[in-house]
Amino acid sequence: MRIRSLLTVAVSLAMLVTVGLGAALWLVAEQLAQVSAEQARAQAVARDASALLVLTHEYALHAEERIRQQWRAHHAQLLGTLAAPPADARSTPQEATAQASALATFFDQLAATTGTNEDQVQQRRTLLLDQLLTHTQALFDTANRWGDTAGASRQAVERGLQWLLIAVPGGMLVILVALAALLARHVLDPLARLHAAVLAVARGDLSVRCASTAADEFGVLARTFDTMAVDLVSQLRREVAERQQAEQSLAEFSREFETFLDQTPEFVYFKDRDSRFRFCSQTLARITGHANWREMIGKHDLEVFPADTARIYFEEERPIFSEGRSLLDKVDPYYDADGRPGYVQTCKWPLFDDHGQVVGLIGTSRDITEQKRNEGRLQLAASVFTHAREGIIITDADARIVEVNDAFTRITGCSRAEALGQNPRILKSGRQAPEFYTAMWQALTEQGHWSGEVWNRRRNGEVYAELLTISAVRDAAGTTQNYVGLFTDITLIKDHQRELEHIVHYDALTRLPNRVLLADRLHQAMAQSQRRGQSLAVVYLDLDGFKAVNDQHGHEAGDELLICVARHMHDALRQGDTLARIGGDEFVAVLVDLADPCDCEPVLLRLLQAAARSVTAAETLLNVSASIGVTLYPQDEADADLLLRHADQAMYLAKQAGRNRYHLFDVDQLAAVKSPRETH
Repeated sequence: MRIRSLLTVAVSLAMLVTVGLGAALWLVAEQLAQVSAEQARAQAVARDASALLVLTHEYALHAEERIRQQWRAHHAQLLGTLAAPPADARSTPQEATAQASALATFFDQLAATTGTNEDQVQQRRTLLLDQLLTHTQALFDTANRWGDTAGASRQAVERGLQWLLIAVPGGMLVILVALAALLARHVLDPLARLHAAVLAVARGDLSVRCASTAADEFGVLARTFDTMAVDLVSQLRREVAERQQAEQSLAEFSREFETFLDQTPEFVYFKDRDSRFRFCSQTLARITGHANWREMIGKHDLEVFPADTARIYFEEERPIFSEGRSLLDKVDPYYDADGRPGYVQTCKWPLFDDHGQVVGLIGTSRDITEQKRNEGRLQLAASVFTHAREGIIITDADARIVEVNDAFTRITGCSRAEALGQNPRILKSGRQAPEFYTAMWQALTEQGHWSGEVWNRRRNGEVYAELLTISAVRDAAGTTQNYVGLFTDITLIKDHQRELEHIVHYDALTRLPNRVLLADRLHQAMAQSQRRGQSLAVVYLDLDGFKAVNDQHGHEAGDELLICVARHMHDALRQGDTLARIGGDEFVAVLVDLADPCDCEPVLLRLLQAAARSVTAAETLLNVSASIGVTLYPQDEADADLLLRHADQAMYLAKQAGRNRYHLFDVDQLAAVKSPRETH
């Protein structure tokens, strides 16, 4: 900071001296200009006074108007010169102005004098000479004094300028000498010491220190140099240590590299420009019949391999040496020392010098003999995977799809690209409850496999059924690595099964439930009635006059009539009720969820109306009616079969009562009434 302060002071002094010198010179120049102006003014007054003197003399002799006008002009010019503002107001000669005015008065008197005789002329001449000598001499004296004063002022200014020109450079010289002494003390001496220290360090003497305690910039620089020298010593020590460590590491690397060559299962080798081995792995040496890889150093392929094999290697290495091209993943044959064939997968890379010239190559070869033998088996497995009729899906341990076959795409409609990385739940149809999948995963975890039927959804939204087997693929430690799913589309089988079930449970003509399905639903309704504490009604219906329709219009008309009447009666029921055909023109309805036994009466009336609706069959308007018998459960505490018989008995009573009506079974009359079917 001290050096910066010195420089700041030096610059400030230089600026002050420069400004002061400039101001002094400007003042001197102003004073010289004023003095010059005053001198010029005095000279102008003297010239004008002299001209007036000459013109006055001529006018005194000749009294011509021309002379008088010239005199007036010079007199006006004199007055203008005297009246002009002086450079210095103190130098204005008041007496000169007065004398000039007196000259004008005298000239006016002279011009007013008339007469031409000798006495008058002499009188004017005498007056002229007297006044001229008096006033002109006074005016000249004044002008001379004025000029002398201006000259004296000019000399004073010039002397002051001379002293200024001597004093200013002298002062600046003194300042420069003082600044030079300060700079020498605070700049040059520290620089010299720093330079000597730098030279010592350059010669290798790292013990040199500046050891400066100054607070200025050179002190900071010296201490920075000392720190740098310390850091340099530390850096050199580190470099020496690192070099020793590098040498030790290189030695360890050499040992490790030789260990690598002794133990690696790969064929690793380096060849020079002449294709001779510089080093190789022990594995390569062993298959070529050498006890140690060092025995192969300097040998050519022709000295190591059979001629045909060596020729293959020579041809594939020629572009490497000539063009610098790498050889990657080439499968080559080889024969071991016992003549047994094998295969290696080879990579070879060129090695270049600093000039870009190939100086050798490094190669690695991996024995793939066993892999080549397994390729056939893998190709067979891949062919089976691809062409299998069953869909195959493989996932990782997190159930993300990693592979599918063509059958998977054909069955699901989902392409391989869409499936990979997804969870199989993308095919989920929603038909199985969460408990279904929980049991599936529990079986996979505990047993390692699961089989069963699953409803899934194709990509187009169609739901299909599949027979699925999932197996867990585990490693030697028992950890699951993959899951393999094998599935077959059994939708057609399920459809056929559903058709068979429909045939078993539904009437082929009316599509209503048959006797088998009726029995199942009646048992379910009875159990539901017990749980809810409500009643149900078993309704037995028999069509009135149906046999006459069959006999008169034929069985086709009768069948069409049965279909229409069945539809009408089915539409008259409530949701949850069941209508079944149990044979011929006989139907049974099960009415559920009756809070009161009387709640069945509106449904019974609708059934009577539905059965009595006119039907057009074979272009003929046909009419039948129905006789209905009803028994209520649990008021009638019979089992399902007995409930049907009780309803049948009640229906028989409805027929006896005139048909087209319903009759409610009375438990108390059970022994007194029997249907016609029970009497045979």
